[in-house]
Amino acid sequence: MNATGHRWCRIIQCNDTETISDIVKFNNTQNVIRTWDQYSNDAEQNRIEQEFKELGHAYSRKRGFRPKGELLGIEEVAQPLLAFHGYFRDAIRGKNEIFDRRRLYNFAFEGKKARHILFVYALSRAIDERRLELKKKSSESAILVVEEKQLALLRNLRFKQYFIGIVSAVFENILGRKIDPETIAFSPTAAKVANNSLVALVASWSKIVEVVLSFVASQISAEDFSKRFGDEDILVSVAGTVGALLYSQRENLPVGDFLGLLSDS
Repeated sequence: MNATGHRWCRIIQCNDTETISDIVKFNNTQNVIRTWDQYSNDAEQNRIEQEFKELGHAYSRKRGFRPKGELLGIEEVAQPLLAFHGYFRDAIRGKNEIFDRRRLYNFAFEGKKARHILFVYALSRAIDERRLELKKKSSESAILVVEEKQLALLRNLRFKQYFIGIVSAVFENILGRKIDPETIAFSPTAAKVANNSLVALVASWSKIVEVVLSFVASQISAEDFSKRFGDEDILVSVAGTVGALLYSQRENLPVGDFLGLLSDS
């Protein structure tokens, strides 16, 4: 709108359909980019970045632009954090939804320490690693029937955030003690890159992911997950059964070394 109150419009003449598609795409994403950018200099993000720096890890506050090979940043951690904090349905709706709604952004990031974010992100990466491992076994015709059920679940794009929510819900059964899902973290010593690389922290989750996933796959199939996803109790009901199974076998769970990496705050 100009000074006289008239609205301006922009007219673009183009006969190339691919170019037109790109123009529409990038014009429609400008508001999304601005929405993300409003958080890049947010006080919380500045604090989080500084905490990561003190641990020796690089953390990107901006969407996209980061050093080659660096994956730890606001774009990668938002959905896993939201899911781990109990909002898996909101996490599944997509990253843009989180940054369009301040309430969801706060649920994910407000007051969260870098060590907690690192803890949840390592879980997310461990789930990805398990999926890749099962895909490789499948391509080599070496996958077991029980593993095929797990892979079928992991191939559902909505399942990962659901599974993170399950892990959070049953985590105290795994550890054998009460925990706060919004503060549980790697310890200050374990989180330092000088003591544990990001790859090592991801690997520390692998056995737990494998065990919990096997229990979840015994309770719900990929087909049932797709059908029941709209059910309000789909997480509570499965987590209740899986948690009970984990509790009954807690003495045999592979958590010994993992326990030494954790801090309750």
